[in-house]
Amino acid sequence: MHVVLDNTLVDMFRESVEGSPQKIAVSDGDQSCTCAQLDQRSNTIAELLRSRGLAKGDVVGILFEYTIDAVAAVVGILKEGCIYVPLDVSWPHERMTYILQDTQASLILTNWSAYFLEEVGFSVADIRDEKSFHGKPRRFVGPFSADAAYIMYTSGYTKQPKGVVVSHRSLANYISFARRQYIHGPEAVFALYSPLSFDLTVTSLYTPLSCGASVRLYRDDDREAHILFRIMRENFCWRLKSDSETCRENP
Repeated sequence: MHVVLDNTLVDMFRESVEGSPQKIAVSDGDQSCTCAQLDQRSNTIAELLRSRGLAKGDVVGILFEYTIDAVAAVVGILKEGCIYVPLDVSWPHERMTYILQDTQASLILTNWSAYFLEEVGFSVADIRDEKSFHGKPRRFVGPFSADAAYIMYTSGYTKQPKGVVVSHRSLANYISFARRQYIHGPEAVFALYSPLSFDLTVTSLYTPLSCGASVRLYRDDDREAHILFRIMRENFCWRLKSDSETCRENP
């Protein structure tokens, strides 16, 4: 694998914005967002974190349904140098609470009703509420390659889950590999449907954002037996990352 010494995903995304500002970065149904628009929106999210008193190295829990603003929020967290820990709405409340306590999360960003987290003492910001945003969006220096990017927790089926810290260097190394492996033209579109708490999702989200390709968002709304059927039927996407178990269940 090619080694990226000092580059980070934030650097890659910035290069993508500068090189292709009007390219579609994210699409969601009939809505879309260019690289430049996503850059501005992610700066606004980073400013929100700063206005809430967060600084580099602080942990942010994320509990999202996929939207364009949810993608901007994840990029904004990385820009501010904070560390995100993904949660999943399908998880029991006890698991979420344990993970947030274990990581000493300073804030939870969400676009779901997460009153139960506020009830147990966590600070929550709903990215759907424009009143949550303060200050003028600005450019951010971003993290160093040795800094932590996110924390992924194990399934914990038989015992308490354990967190694995992924550095910006490790993330950049993998995305650099994924770009060479999966990007074979400027018009590549990746389907984003699996939760951020699932480790393969980083390929579908960060590979296109790092090089001016596009992400298309999908949500499981029970319209079809499995979301993969809708992705394949719509035929928008060039790249679809899935695990072997899902493929066996949906031949």
